[in-house]
Amino acid sequence: MAKKSTTKPKPGKVSQTTAFRFRAECMTDIFTFLSELKIDRCLRIEIAPMHFVDKEVGKGFADCECTLLVEGVTEKEMLQAMRKVVDSHVMVQTLMPLGAYDGVRNIHRKD
Repeated sequence: MAKKSTTKPKPGKVSQTTAFRFRAECMTDIFTFLSELKIDRCLRIEIAPMHFVDKEVGKGFADCECTLLVEGVTEKEMLQAMRKVVDSHVMVQTLMPLGAYDGVRNIHRKD
């Protein structure tokens, strides 16, 4: 389940605040995705470089991990914006609400 903010919405506007986390192959992928999502819908962005070894493949990867706090954005909208980025499969396959995030790629994701 995604974390929900306790902050009050702007007057005249009712909007849900949700936190998501995902991995990307590089920061350029994240920045391209954010431009598709419309950056004004992001309340907080954290990007951290990471290195991990995929035990199944036996290789190391230098991905980036991104945590976003967004206002009025659904997971479906996030996926739609990600799919507009060339070679966005890692982002699409790892996107999850922050509380459920495990960093594991779901290679069968269809939504």
